[in-house]
Amino acid sequence: MSSAQHNVARQAHNLNPARPHVVFADGHGATPDATGAGKVNGNAAQFTWKDSQGNTGTGTINLAGDDIVVSLKTVHVADPRCLAFYRDNMKLKRIGKK
Repeated sequence: MSSAQHNVARQAHNLNPARPHVVFADGHGATPDATGAGKVNGNAAQFTWKDSQGNTGTGTINLAGDDIVVSLKTVHVADPRCLAFYRDNMKLKRIGKK
């Protein structure tokens, strides 16, 4: 396993027990929580998800240098207020390394 694959695997493992919670800065709109399961495939973690509003989808997590790129695709829309959170190629910056 390459260093990049190891890092993706570690990131995917670190996200597994977490329950992502998203919210607009001003507090308006839906605030979905999500759960899911996935696996590491090459240099990416691929997963399925379901949020607390009943939306479902698929996603990937890729490393891009020091950044992490997350893509979320909605498969079933139960609450369209959450769609603003589910996009392709969301670049996340690391805020610190352990």
